[in-house]
Amino acid sequence: MSASPLVGRHTYRLPVSGGRRVLSLVLLLLPALMLSALAAGPGQVPGDLTVMRFVQAEIPAELGWLFEAVNLIGATAGSIIVTLALTTLLAVSRRFDLALIVFATLPLRLVNFGLKALNDSPRPPEHLVRVTESANGLGFPSGHTMGSTLLYGVLLILATRHITSRPLRLAAQIVSAAMIALAGISRIYVGAHWPSDVLGGYIWGVIAILVVFIAARRLLPRYRCY
Repeated sequence: MSASPLVGRHTYRLPVSGGRRVLSLVLLLLPALMLSALAAGPGQVPGDLTVMRFVQAEIPAELGWLFEAVNLIGATAGSIIVTLALTTLLAVSRRFDLALIVFATLPLRLVNFGLKALNDSPRPPEHLVRVTESANGLGFPSGHTMGSTLLYGVLLILATRHITSRPLRLAAQIVSAAMIALAGISRIYVGAHWPSDVLGGYIWGVIAILVVFIAARRLLPRYRCY
């Protein structure tokens, strides 16, 4: 079967091998657990209030629509739609290995609920910062940030590895990186999360990415798609 420009079978080599992924996972767990312990409970992480007020003051109001859009796409419903659409596209292209990897990001999002319950950390209060989004539930780690890091991080890696068309590959890389970066800033901007919640979302999101590719390497060895 000929390779399509979307999901070709060329083999860009990624710098992280299977063993290094496991090592990276172990090394990331330490700061993740330390930050989780620091953010646990009702208190604030030192520096949270200062950073949050700075971000909210420095971002022009004219960019508010952008962060609202990112929040909408990064929400649970938006992420499910994006994930299922990409999974279907890859399956139609007969890249079932890549489809499974993308689909695997959905159940891993559920880990965020367990982390939130363990940390029991509240969201920023209106009397301290500007809150323009009424978000329910607990704060640490940010679900939007963790989910976006997981989904778009996986897409960034797969795009780098498998899209044969250079313009399409670059576009996918830029969009994925932008969604990851904006996901965290948007949660601080609308007052839904402390900066430490966002940082935790990024770290746990990267850990989830490593879990996806470690599992893929073991369960899909003949495809060598990662």
